[in-house]
Amino acid sequence: MGRFLNDSEVAELLATCNSIGKAEGAIRGKLRAAIEIILIILTGKFQQIPVYIETQIRQMTDLSLLKTLTTRAINCLSLDEFAAAL
Repeated sequence: MGRFLNDSEVAELLATCNSIGKAEGAIRGKLRAAIEIILIILTGKFQQIPVYIETQIRQMTDLSLLKTLTTRAINCLSLDEFAAAL
């Protein structure tokens, strides 16, 4: 039969879970911000973004790729050029 955790072990476990949650929350926040920045840039340049492009961007989870796409959004001359990078 297993043993019960003592108070300090419970506190340590809760602190670890809290730290993991904060880190995951920070990553999600950075992803959301990067996605919104790309969409703002594209909307500012081209007024409307096709649904398929917006959907693909919103589904991305690679922050490095989103940073690259931000630069692409700034420098692209057309939505087709941007979409080719997706």
